[in-house]
Amino acid sequence: MNTEFNFKLFVAGNEPNSSLARKHIHTICETYLEGNYQFEEIDVLNNFQAAIDHGIFVTPTLLIKTPLFESTIVGNLKDTHKVLQTLGVHEKQVT
Repeated sequence: MNTEFNFKLFVAGNEPNSSLARKHIHTICETYLEGNYQFEEIDVLNNFQAAIDHGIFVTPTLLIKTPLFESTIVGNLKDTHKVLQTLGVHEKQVT
């Protein structure tokens, strides 16, 4: 894999869906992206201007940038298949 993923996860403190999104994206990154990513978490309760600057009106929201595309996923990221499909990454068997 030679695409580097750049993620910005916009969350609202420790609200339940924000906590789930945080957990899910970390699991996805560690399991499927093998260190081939950069990750930034932005808590809109502490940095609302960043949310405005990026057009974020709902949390959690994951902004994805690669050299090939940009995309956004809204929600707690529990659907690993959907996230991987958006990233163009094939699921692998985890034992």
